[in-house]
Amino acid sequence: MSEINTYKLIKEKLQAIPNQRLKGSLFEKVCKRFLEEHDSANEYESIKLWSDWKLRGNKSDCGIDMVIQTTSKEYIAVQCKFHQDSVSLNDLSTFFTQLQSGVGEVRFKKGSSSPLLI
Repeated sequence: MSEINTYKLIKEKLQAIPNQRLKGSLFEKVCKRFLEEHDSANEYESIKLWSDWKLRGNKSDCGIDMVIQTTSKEYIAVQCKFHQDSVSLNDLSTFFTQLQSGVGEVRFKKGSSSPLLI
């Protein structure tokens, strides 16, 4: 099956889910899998969903869906959005605020390739 057909199938399956929270959680897992499988430069040491990332401490959902630790020990924050329409600045505001302050002692990499919005 081609990647385009796979994408269409995943999109159709996700769109059929009425529960928005479940749909978002499943999309985050799909994005994580995609990033893991397409790290052709072997830049990523680990990719963790926010809920599985131990360095988040007791911080609940703050707009960051995933954290990538690079092989150079930098952290990249990832936000995944499964939207039919465009994403507004309001949709991203919590994510951008969290990028500025970091999480605990962790500061996120800044630059053209990060943060990552999927």
